Amino acid sequence: MKRLFAVSLCLLALSFSSFAKSLSLPRKKTPAGPAPDKAYMQKIWDGWSTLDPANVAKYYASGPHTFFDIAP
Repeated sequence: MKRLFAVSLCLLALSFSSFAKSLSLPRKKTPAGPAPDKAYMQKIWDGWSTLDPANVAKYYASGPHTFFDIAP
């Protein structure tokens, strides 16, 4: 009898959770930020296509701190 009650309770909880999911209101997707400027990005890519880091140095921060994405 306890087993039947436990199974019934689990099925009831599962049905309520699926019902609640179907009633949820759709959320509006908001952009994370402004779209990147394509002309600006193209200037950076053109600078890197010359294979000279001096051409793109003006687009990056200069200073004593070094940032490594994964590892140095």
